[in-house]
Amino acid sequence: MSGIDNAKQAQGWTHPNERDRCANCKHVAVDNYAPGFCKPVYRCAKGGFMTPGNAVCNLHEWVF
Repeated sequence: MSGIDNAKQAQGWTHPNERDRCANCKHVAVDNYAPGFCKPVYRCAKGGFMTPGNAVCNLHEWVF
């Protein structure tokens, strides 16, 4: 591994896509998604409200 990879591993760094967030939650629904034309609009299916993709709550569950 490179020096940068070693430094990341030593401090527990994770890529944003690997962190808990609404965009990768089991309870999210994507509304009005058109690839390449606009950002997806996320809706929490559990709470029934719109949410930004990088938000997170205590009920987050990973999609596997």
